[in-house]
Amino acid sequence: MNALSVNQAASTLGVTPDEVMDASGVTLGELEHAAELAGLDAYQYRQVPALTTHDLEVIAGRLDRVNIDCAACGRNLGTVSRKPPVPAKCFACRTTK
Repeated sequence: MNALSVNQAASTLGVTPDEVMDASGVTLGELEHAAELAGLDAYQYRQVPALTTHDLEVIAGRLDRVNIDCAACGRNLGTVSRKPPVPAKCFACRTTK
């Protein structure tokens, strides 16, 4: 099983390492610990091969989700897998004129 580092995963997915970290669910402490176990300094955590192919699929799915806000009032409506083709509105903005 070949594992990828945070930097390699970011390069593969075309995103930043920080976005990979946020979507991975792996904590900074876990990666720093893995770096130390690999004989690296803790600050080199982005170079540790710690993400599997399955992890990469999960991360890609999470990064594909989009946060949607109401076009009228700005209220967060949640996340969806694809951005709607028309501006979304919350219930309150749809029912008031």
